Amino acid sequence: MGKKIRNIIKIDKEKCTGCGKCVIECVEGALQIINGKAEVVKESYCDGLGACIGVCPEGALSIELREAEDTLYLSDRVWNSLFICGVSV
Repeated sequence: MGKKIRNIIKIDKEKCTGCGKCVIECVEGALQIINGKAEVVKESYCDGLGACIGVCPEGALSIELREAEDTLYLSDRVWNSLFICGVSV
């Protein structure tokens, strides 16, 4: 998988308190708390739509346009979740 210029989540480490709300909101699994701060751990899982932004109480998340791994949009993890839940797409 290559890289391209696209929207991806940016995390302001100075503002992030590591509460984890963004991780819970990110159904793609792109975010994790590492050493007490949120991090994008898998660029290709981040769809760049920003569902996580609204839940951050510190305003530490934003969207930036930059070179990143191409997104999978519906990753295997999401497809498996949809299948298990019986969602038809």
